[in-house]
Amino acid sequence: MPQKVHGELARLAVVSAIRKSLGIKMAKVMINNQGSFFLYEEIAKDLRDKIYNEQLLDGYRLPSEMELCQQFKASRPTVRRAIDELKREGLVEVLHGKGTFVKKVPRKDIRILDFSGFTDELAKEDNRFTKVILSKTVRISTDQEMKIFQRS
Repeated sequence: MPQKVHGELARLAVVSAIRKSLGIKMAKVMINNQGSFFLYEEIAKDLRDKIYNEQLLDGYRLPSEMELCQQFKASRPTVRRAIDELKREGLVEVLHGKGTFVKKVPRKDIRILDFSGFTDELAKEDNRFTKVILSKTVRISTDQEMKIFQRS
C-alpha cells in the first residue's frame, strides 16, 4: 500500500476514533444549499437515482469502496453506510470478495382504469414510489381556467 494512502487511512481512523469517543456519529454537510444532510444519505441518493433512472442497470458492478471514497470524497465507513442503505432497500447485493451489484428494480404497473388512488397504492406493502417535481411555477389563472374551476 503506498505511503500516502496508508497515511490517509490512518488519519481517517484517528478522526473516526475521536468522533466515536466524543459521541459524534456522523458529520453533517451542506449540499446545494438545500438543507443539512448526512454525507452517506447524499451518496445513497446519488446511487439510488442512477439505479431508478437506469444509468446503473441490473447486474452492474458498482465501483469498489475505495473508488467510491475518492469519487465522493468520503471515508470508507460513510460509503459502507450508504451501500448498507441501498442493500436494505433491496437495490444492491453485496457478494463478499466479488463486489456490490445492482439488483433488478421491481417496477409497478400502473393501470389507468384501476380506481385505486395514489394513497391506496402507498398503503400496499413493498411499494417503491418516488415523487419528482419537474417544475414549479406560480402564475395567474386564465379566464378559461377560472370558469373550469368555478372561480369567476
